[in-house]
Amino acid sequence: MFYFKRSVIMPAIIMLFWCKLTFAAAYVPDRGHGMAIIGANAYAAQTEFQKNKSTTSFGEDGKFTKRELYYYLAHAISNDWAIIASGAILNKLSYENDFDEKNFTGPGDQYLGARYFHKKDQWGAGALQLGVSFPAYSNAANPAPGNRQSDLEIRYLRDHFQIMGPSFLSWEIAYRYRSSSPSDQLRADLNFGKNLKQWLPMVHVNYIKGLRNQSAQDSSVNPNTASDFDLVKAGISIAYRYSGQDSVQLGFMEDILGRNTGKGRGIFLAWWKGY
Repeated sequence: MFYFKRSVIMPAIIMLFWCKLTFAAAYVPDRGHGMAIIGANAYAAQTEFQKNKSTTSFGEDGKFTKRELYYYLAHAISNDWAIIASGAILNKLSYENDFDEKNFTGPGDQYLGARYFHKKDQWGAGALQLGVSFPAYSNAANPAPGNRQSDLEIRYLRDHFQIMGPSFLSWEIAYRYRSSSPSDQLRADLNFGKNLKQWLPMVHVNYIKGLRNQSAQDSSVNPNTASDFDLVKAGISIAYRYSGQDSVQLGFMEDILGRNTGKGRGIFLAWWKGY
């Protein structure tokens, strides 16, 4: 599972479907089956993207760190429908500078959704997904894991198998309605990789576009909870299938372009269990 640093584990987390030797986003397991993922990531930032997209260091030698234990579950209730759940089980957040230090330990935002698998053949698959996220922490949390409010998201997911070179290419587009102060968002994700027997190296690119329909200030010292921001992050990972549909994945992600958000990097490790 690849690293992400915003308020909720992305409902678009791509699923391992190695019985076809692919890494598929739109995939829905057979009825009664599914995929469970447990992962951990570590993220740090000492700089941020400003409103004009230039970068600057945090004042007073500030540094933000995040350690997170997360989960993801997809369970098929039919051959076309799956229930999706994800979230941060435990966050350990810290922001410190020369004069102060703030810490938070606790759960993060949680996500519940449903995915409809509307198209599948030997060349690819497509799915629609609708879900809601909600905070599992108090409004007093600082640094806060997220924006302390609920979101509603609709997402389209598309997989292409055995295309020119890569074993798979998956892309997703989404609109996220954010209640309360944060701006609504457009999101897009691109993932592709090449199967090498039991190994699967991959490339990941994620894009978030704030729609600038809110500009309220967030009191949290988490640099990644601005009410309106843009972000492009990219990275690589490699998964190793050690048995059946069971795999482990190790990867790295970095913030490369943005506006009104932190500029950091992180590593992640995840365990995938098919059932």
